Amino acid sequence: MSLSSGKSGTTAVASPRAIVETALSADVGLLSPGLDLDLGRSVAALCRHTGAVLAALCLLDGDEQLVTSIFSVDAAQAADSPTTVGGQRSRSLGEGESFVERLRVLTSAAGGRCVVAQHEVVVDGHVVGLVGMGDRDRHQWSADDLTALAEAADVVSAWIQTRVAMVEVSRVQQPVAAHNEVHDMIARDLPLREVLTAACAAIERYDPSLMPSVLQLDPESNTLHSGVGPSFPQEYLDAVEGAPIGPSIGTCGPAAWFGQSPR
Repeated sequence: MSLSSGKSGTTAVASPRAIVETALSADVGLLSPGLDLDLGRSVAALCRHTGAVLAALCLLDGDEQLVTSIFSVDAAQAADSPTTVGGQRSRSLGEGESFVERLRVLTSAAGGRCVVAQHEVVVDGHVVGLVGMGDRDRHQWSADDLTALAEAADVVSAWIQTRVAMVEVSRVQQPVAAHNEVHDMIARDLPLREVLTAACAAIERYDPSLMPSVLQLDPESNTLHSGVGPSFPQEYLDAVEGAPIGPSIGTCGPAAWFGQSPR
């Protein structure tokens, strides 16, 4: 947890340790507008429990730091709805800008004195975000306020962890479902090309970083034919059509020649 008051002496936010944060944001969907409301309720509750005029969540998305789920008591009062959650996302933090600096700007638009605090959101040992709060009418936070901040960060952490677990369960189930789908297509005697295309698509869904393709070997001419690769350009598939196999011809050639994947 870090604290800051006045107009200077900000605390810098550490860069993500690895690409884990990006994976979490992308796979779990933390940056989708619909999930802002769920996270925003925890942020709004922090204002109610501490009396802070503003609270916000900062998510680490790779090298970016995105301030989201902003709750402002001033904005809620202006809307005559104290429980309103400000769901709009602010822009990414600027180069060299810290979350504490952004909190101070959001808390005191006129540049007056304010006090802010932040607490890390940790999932599986990785910092994936920060929960922060700010106020203009006090000089320091009480121990109860800081405890409430830590508890809010824990709630967000638990929520993210639950979402991660749901994604992992779905990810484990995908290959089983794809396996059954391909076997069903075979049982229905669908054209081989459709079956191979479905198999490639299933691999891509499981791991989008892969671009699978399947070629058929003509044992008489030792050439490759009927390329199937949903993500490959047709020009590439056309170029491979009829290509001879050999121990040093591309990657598919040696694989077909030796009967094993290239190393």
